[in-house]
Amino acid sequence: MKPAKQDQCAGRDLGDRDLFEYAPVSMWLEDWSGVQARINQWHAEGISDLAAHAASAAEILEDLIRMVKLVDVNAAAVETYRLRSKEEVFAAYQADMNYGATADMRAVFLQFLRAFAAGDTRAVADAVDRAGDGVQIDVRVHARLMPDGLDTWRRVLVLIEDITDRKKSELDLREANERLRAAMEQLSAAERFATIGQVAATVSHEIRNPLGAISGSLALVRQLTSNGDARVGRALDRIDRNVERCGAVISDLLEFSAKRDVRRKPVWIDAWLKEILSHIRLPTEIVLEQELHANDEVAIDSDRLRQAINNVVQNAVQALSSSGPNSRREYPKRIAVRAESVDTHVRVSISDTGPGIPSDVLPHIFEPLFTTKSFGVGLGLSIARQIVEQHHGRIDVMTSAHNGTTVTLQIPHRQS
Repeated sequence: MKPAKQDQCAGRDLGDRDLFEYAPVSMWLEDWSGVQARINQWHAEGISDLAAHAASAAEILEDLIRMVKLVDVNAAAVETYRLRSKEEVFAAYQADMNYGATADMRAVFLQFLRAFAAGDTRAVADAVDRAGDGVQIDVRVHARLMPDGLDTWRRVLVLIEDITDRKKSELDLREANERLRAAMEQLSAAERFATIGQVAATVSHEIRNPLGAISGSLALVRQLTSNGDARVGRALDRIDRNVERCGAVISDLLEFSAKRDVRRKPVWIDAWLKEILSHIRLPTEIVLEQELHANDEVAIDSDRLRQAINNVVQNAVQALSSSGPNSRREYPKRIAVRAESVDTHVRVSISDTGPGIPSDVLPHIFEPLFTTKSFGVGLGLSIARQIVEQHHGRIDVMTSAHNGTTVTLQIPHRQS
């Protein structure tokens, strides 16, 4: 069949030759009457799920696709599929540039078949198709039955949009939104940190002086009641502990909000950790285990990283003292500190046998001012992460109910 004859047929069928020929989107006129005849045959044979039967074997689907005949295409179709003429489009369609060109297009064919067989006259699907030069293109395919007497499937008008640019724009927009969201989160964090700094300065000024006065007065009261009632001594101990806790909160606020440079010096990590752990006071019921096998020299700010280790260990102590819903009445209370060299990093892990971190709490444990404890401002792990990241390292947490928690600090051997 010559394209000229097809053009005349298409013009007569569509009623407006110019609308078809000069449409800005790729338009195809196809004849599905052969497919309809095969479908009617399957109906007569009692086959109900036509699309499933068509997809049941590759040769069945390929044979069905070959029954679709291309009647005409417009100029936009030639351009979209990177060919030079309608004749090239017809030749390529006969070869392999049809519904069998890609897995996506075979799925489109089955979707259209299912819709037409169900009595629908319109269908639409997105797919990856292949142009005449082999380049894959993202397309949205619209199909519409144009009934013609009894041969309802003889004319199928197919519109194909080349949506590659649109998808790229959508991807660019999505990435831009992600960057904007990240920037807003950073701004929010910066504002939060600034607020923490202001609060820390105010608290330090307004509370530390009264705490100092309380501590001084407490020492005097101890002297005056040294031979007095034991209950007075216990009350004074409680006051002393709570003064220390208030001081620790102020120190955390100041530490987190302060801009401090990391001053690295090489230390032998095992010996350094052993010295730190020897000064940590633990409740008598908690056993501290050490497995220090790094045997490596690491450039660190020993004072700052010491604080990170202390904060994580104190968190473990608090977990072992927990009486929450996940805690166990009887279990060995242990904290294990391990060190080992791994590639370019030293890995220090601190594990406890506590109740684990609840799943709803875990995503928030590094957030400043987030805490589930009755006392404190929730800066211990935030400070630890801040210090580790200043060393160009990373801190990770693994936890499970009734099996405890492991916090791992990875520190590079040398400064980046």
